Amino acid sequence: MGIRYNMKEVKPKDWIEAFNKEIEQRKDKFKLLIEDGYNLTHHDLDAAADALTDSMKEATAKVAPIRNPCARSKPWWDGSCATALNRVQQAERAKRSHRMENGFASEWLEKCAKHEQNHFHRLTKWKKQEWAVKMVEEAHPEDMYSFRKWSKGGRQYPMPAIDRPGQAPATTHAEKCKALRDELYQPPPELPDEFPVNLTDTLPGDIPFQDITDTEVAEAIADTSNTSAPGFSQQSYRQVKWAFQSQRDIMTALYRQCLHTGYHPVTWRKAIAVALRKPRKPDYSKPRAYRLITLLECLGKILEKIVARRLQYMASVHDLIPAQQFGGRTGLSTTDAILSFVNDVQAAWNRDMVTSALTFDIKGFFDFVNHDRLLSELRRKGIPLQMVKFIKNFLTDRKAAVCVDGIISTLEDVTNGTPQGSPLSPILSAFYAAELLETLECKSQELQKAPGSDGEKTPPPNLFIQGPVPKPHAYDVQELCSASYDLCKRRMVDWEEEP
Repeated sequence: MGIRYNMKEVKPKDWIEAFNKEIEQRKDKFKLLIEDGYNLTHHDLDAAADALTDSMKEATAKVAPIRNPCARSKPWWDGSCATALNRVQQAERAKRSHRMENGFASEWLEKCAKHEQNHFHRLTKWKKQEWAVKMVEEAHPEDMYSFRKWSKGGRQYPMPAIDRPGQAPATTHAEKCKALRDELYQPPPELPDEFPVNLTDTLPGDIPFQDITDTEVAEAIADTSNTSAPGFSQQSYRQVKWAFQSQRDIMTALYRQCLHTGYHPVTWRKAIAVALRKPRKPDYSKPRAYRLITLLECLGKILEKIVARRLQYMASVHDLIPAQQFGGRTGLSTTDAILSFVNDVQAAWNRDMVTSALTFDIKGFFDFVNHDRLLSELRRKGIPLQMVKFIKNFLTDRKAAVCVDGIISTLEDVTNGTPQGSPLSPILSAFYAAELLETLECKSQELQKAPGSDGEKTPPPNLFIQGPVPKPHAYDVQELCSASYDLCKRRMVDWEEEP
């Protein structure tokens, strides 16, 4: 994963001082950024983004110690533990030397060695307890679920050989990376429908565009975790916060002009794709048993977070996404989707009705997103032209280095999908799936029949069928299945074939 630094040992004042010196050396790269308004070219924005990223990297390299943990490293270990261990080792050496020189053990040295051992064990036990208590006391609500991992051991064995169709299994690191890339980063299937995208004209129904404000940037940076994994430059949100504290005007101007121009700098489109195992898969020799999580540059993710928040706001205020879509929306989660469905089922029981639902999984949803169709859908929903142009640029000319067993491969082009790990991907997937949900809702309304004697149709609360008896539902569910399958084949992606 490259050089990693122990940022916990760095004082913010020292880092900011080093960072300001680096910015001063590159001030010519930022002069146009602040003075020339929106006349900057893509080359100018790339130069400013590179200069900002390089300044952070150089500041970190100058003031932060390199972190080189081994498999036995403990987060609670500190200097006092090391001193106590050194005293134990000295006592043991003195005891052995006396025995070798005199032919018998020294009772006094034996007691000293035992005393140092007891002190070391008491100290490490106390340090471990102190660290655990501190972690719990300072934890945020979102950190609580990660504590259950303390009782689990990490995977120490390497990734197994990966099956490749028509070839021998991939056994070396390079072969495994290529096998995962070929399967998970393969070009998306061609869609029979064409999706022309107008990226030159502002349409009458477009939502008005507003430039990025200083408050937006500050809120996006504040809403980040210092423990999030950094990207290719190894600069985490901790350094981003320090940089914003020192060079607020430069960072705000860069983000503002990038979005206004509809451009995402090249250096922020480089990423590390870490191969993580999907849980409860029967065979981990299959490439689809893994998920490539993209570690993007934290500097770039701030801009992505700002755009994602704007999309979420527009989707909520202007009803751009069906109510049945829970993923990628502010304040909603899988738990809300389950509670909503359970409530509808129980409401049907109260009316002596049963519920039949259609469930399916889309194969490689993030991986197989068709860019033209996504951009066409955003334009159809009235998303501002500048934001659509930015999203197109964000998805274009991306590069990623696959990481397997902690070792990264070379950077290679990624031409498909949306990066898993980006703040933008969930809301983009919600827009991408909107047409499917809208079509199924219309189809469900056609099939839904009222339980009363008047024969009127009742509006469905969700994409499922309800009625007094389950047997007639088989035809209706089959109709829903056929409609969704046809739409996926024509305008989206493949269904997942695994059970």
